[in-house]
Amino acid sequence: MSSLAQELWDAAWDGDLKRMETCLGRGAGVNARPNGSSALEAAAYHGKAEACEFLLERGADADACHEPTGETVLHQAITKRDAERTRIVELLVAAGAEVNRRTVPGVVTQSFARDIRTRGETPLHRAAAYGDVEMIRILVSAGADKAARDAHGESPLTWASWHLRENDVLRLLLHGGFEGSLP
Repeated sequence: MSSLAQELWDAAWDGDLKRMETCLGRGAGVNARPNGSSALEAAAYHGKAEACEFLLERGADADACHEPTGETVLHQAITKRDAERTRIVELLVAAGAEVNRRTVPGVVTQSFARDIRTRGETPLHRAAAYGDVEMIRILVSAGADKAARDAHGESPLTWASWHLRENDVLRLLLHGGFEGSLP
């Protein structure tokens, strides 16, 4: 892979729009994958909303995926709770990112710096555990399946419960027989 593609990836990680523009102007491919992930994935994982918007406006693939794990850009953005990541989710959904795509079960994740394995989860599963209320609203409004089950049969509501999330989050995730079960 060209070093120019790596420069773009590094610039996206840093959120350096000027450097990204220079790399693209010199011929870097917006969807190049110098180390198995695209610049958009780097920017999303590192919570750089402006860089994500910049790349999406220039044709970055909103559904880019780390093939070994199946983690999409959405999965990678939803690893922490902050306004930048919520904005990234909003940008990705607006760009047509698939909100119900599942990870490959049982593979060591690239999205956390711990010994965590993917569980066949959707972005909504991750948002239920790690996202904020607005992030969850965005996903649900875009058609995220609240009743989706991971490889172990667990729903986003279950993930939220494990992470002791507040009732505002739980209410957004109620489905089927759980509808209306929280006052």
